[in-house]
Amino acid sequence: MRRYTVDDIMHLRPFRGCGRARVTELWSGREALSAREIAALDMPVDDRVSALLRLLAYRWTALQIALTVFTGASVSEADSQKYLNWIVEMHEESAR
Repeated sequence: MRRYTVDDIMHLRPFRGCGRARVTELWSGREALSAREIAALDMPVDDRVSALLRLLAYRWTALQIALTVFTGASVSEADSQKYLNWIVEMHEESAR
């Protein structure tokens, strides 16, 4: 399973307004995190979705989900979490 270091994340710049110090803090001393661990970080769900979409290299279906989440469409927290879980599963599948 692919894992991502702080340097990997900083290269992608997926978290809006989140500098190296905050990403390092989120990683909590761990060398690297899996997509599932990134999905569980203590930060807004839209930032987690954004990061995972970048890690997936913007697959078409993932873009459709992003449009739903980011266009101001009425998406509940539960639905956002479902999207996030789906993105993690797609990422894990693509890493095989």
